[in-house]
Formats: sequence, C-alpha cells, structure tokens
Amino acid sequence: MVLNSSIDDYAHLLAQAGSELEDQLVREMCEGSLYDFVKEFWYVVEPGRPFVGNWHLEWMCNELEAITAGDTTHLLMNVPPGAMKSLLMVFWTAWEWGPKNLLTMRYLCA
Repeated sequence: MVLNSSIDDYAHLLAQAGSELEDQLVREMCEGSLYDFVKEFWYVVEPGRPFVGNWHLEWMCNELEAITAGDTTHLLMNVPPGAMKSLLMVFWTAWEWGPKNLLTMRYLCA
C-alpha cells in the first residue's frame, strides 16, 4: 500500500513539474515574441476560429516589436482590410502590458 502511494505521489509530482515546465516555456516564448503571443492566445479573442498565420502578420509583429524595443519611433502600416491590423493592436497592447510588463505605456491607434 505504501509503495503504491509513493508511486502515485511521484507520478503526480512528475505531472505537476511537467505542467509547470510547459507553462514556463510558453511564458518565455510569449515574452520574447509578439507573434508567438498572438498564436498562443488567439483562442481568447477569436474562440472557435483557428489561427492562420501568414508572412504579413509575422512582419507586422516584428515591426511592433521594434517599436517596443525603441528601435522604431514611427510606423505606418498600409495593408488591405481583413489583414488583422486592428486586432493586432489589441494583441500588442495586451503583450506589452502582460508579458513585457510595460504598464506605463499608452496607445493611440487610428
């Protein structure tokens, strides 16, 4: 009985450690990349619709990351309707306020 209990406890600890490690990896991935953050949390903003990435979305994320890093001070994105420009602004502010912990940032998007 004691042996089974310790095996169950060990299995539980392994599962918990695996879950915590996975959470840590996702957290680090999302902190480092806006595009990865969008992929990870797409289901929150658009439940029921699968995420379909494309080069233009990755490019826009990279440009917004450059603004966050201070490498770019002005950005004008001309993309056709439906290219996710407005929705990306929602993700970008959430990314900066959440994983990047830039709570003092304020935004004006038009």
